[in-house]
Parts: sequence; C-alpha cells; structure tokens
Amino acid sequence: MNRGFLITLAGGLACGLLFLAIRTGSPGAIALTYISAIPLLLVGLSKGLIPVLISSAIAIGCIFFGLHSKAVGIFLVIAVIPTIIVVRQALFSRQGIMPSEIEWYPIGLILSWLTGCGLLILGIISIAVLGEAEGLSGASKRLLQNVFSQVPASSPQATILIQVMAKYLTGMLLSVWLLITIINATLAQNLLCRFGYAIRPRPAYSNFNLPGWMSIALAISILSSLIPGLLGDVGRNAAPLLSTPFFLLGLAVIHNLSHRVALRGAVLAGVYILLIIVGWLSAIVVLLGVLEQWVSLRKRYTIPGGNQENR
Repeated sequence: MNRGFLITLAGGLACGLLFLAIRTGSPGAIALTYISAIPLLLVGLSKGLIPVLISSAIAIGCIFFGLHSKAVGIFLVIAVIPTIIVVRQALFSRQGIMPSEIEWYPIGLILSWLTGCGLLILGIISIAVLGEAEGLSGASKRLLQNVFSQVPASSPQATILIQVMAKYLTGMLLSVWLLITIINATLAQNLLCRFGYAIRPRPAYSNFNLPGWMSIALAISILSSLIPGLLGDVGRNAAPLLSTPFFLLGLAVIHNLSHRVALRGAVLAGVYILLIIVGWLSAIVVLLGVLEQWVSLRKRYTIPGGNQENR
C-alpha cells in the first residue's frame, strides 16, 4: 500500500480517536479533543491539501459512527474547518526577488483568515438565536444556568457571575478556539520541521504583521458593544475574538524587544507568569499589539546587527 495513503489514513484515524475519547467521560478526555486537529495538521502541512481532506473525511466517518451527527458538526467547526484554512493558506508560495528565493504566505494573514472564520461563526450563531428571548446573551445565560444547575446551593454570587459571563461567553469561547488552533498549528509545524517533513520552512513567528482591517474591526466592535440589542451582543463577543491576534502581536513585540535586555529568558518567564497571575495585564499586551500595527515598534527598536528569532 502507498506510504502516503497510509499516513493519510493514520492521520484521520488518530484524529477521530482523539475526538472520540470524550465518550469516556474523563476530564482529561476534553484535553484530547482540543488536540484532535494535530494529526490532521501533520498530514496537511507535510502532504498537502488533498491528503488532509481525505484524512478529515476518515475522521468524520469515525465520529459519525462513534457518536452522532451533531458531534460531526462540532468537529467540523473546532478541527476540520480551521485545519483546512491553515493548510490551504500556509502552503501558498510565490517566487521571491532572487531566483532561489520562495516567499510563503504570511502567517499574519493566516491568522486574519482564522479570525474572519471566527467572526463568521459568531454571525451564524447570532442569527440562529434571534428568535430566543434576549438573543445571544439570553441563549448564553440559559446554557450557563444549565451548567451551574449541577452545582448544589447556587449562591447570589453565582447568579451575578452567570449574568456577566453570558454577555461575553460566545466571544470567549471563540477566542479559546482561535488560540487552540494557533497552538495546534504551531506544534504541528515545529514537529514536522524538526524531523524534516515540513513542506514549508519554520516561520519567523515573532516577526508577523496583521492586516490593517483588523484594528478597524476591533474599534468598531468595541463601539458596537455600547449599543443595546443585537449590535451590542455581536460587538461584545467580537471584541474578545478580535483582541486575540493583537494579544499575540503584543507578545511578538515583547519577544523582539527582549533581545535588548540581559537575562532574556528570565525576563520572558516573568512576563508570562505575570500574565497568568494578573489577568488585566493581557489588555496592556493587546494595546501594545494595536500600537505596533500603527507605529511599528519592532522596526524602531531593531537590534543593531542582530538577527530576529525564528520562533
């Protein structure tokens, strides 16, 4: 049997089995569903778009027979669609200025495609719940109430928490979806590069740029969040999603600027620890990313005679 087909088959089966682990009911099984796209990404980033489509079809078959048709829809959204976007865009290339140079599709634009996909999903969800009381916020509130109903003796604090979370739940979930997709794609690409199977060379992750429309969209979403009704719901939930790429851009700025300080590793470790402990600092990183898009801090403070990191 053809080796390439065996890899494609194995990728699809591995992906399906990782997603089906949720049937066990184990808390750790949820983590396996988060990484279920990695086998698909490994196939796509090493073999191309057609093999990843075949692997996806195999995984969909496994999930359809192992769970149910609704699970297939969830799987398409969290794994298949983002994987196809990443693979299709990541493998675009063109001839560079030099004859031996190849220019690959910028990872900032790949990130914008994924964000656009998230906005489309948000739009579809918002339309789907139009007929329900309080629209998107109401649907989110009822979902959270069902989750918290399993907790005995719900307190008034829990009720307030539900009301606050309901306003941003869809946007937060889409932000997590985007981050998981990025992490999975990065892990798959780095693994393939390490063993020499990647079609595309390892990108310079800390040197990416975002298209101009994203900062405009972020500003519009924040302004829309102040409007009552459907526009406010969409704006409140689009803002966290659109903030995620700028958070990553802000981290890229920090990584670049950290080359200018001693004990760089310790400084970066401290930054990440602070981000985990002090949640509101993430907003500062987002603002740093927005500022970078307009004033190019990395170009202003380039390391004299130094090479930018390729990670």
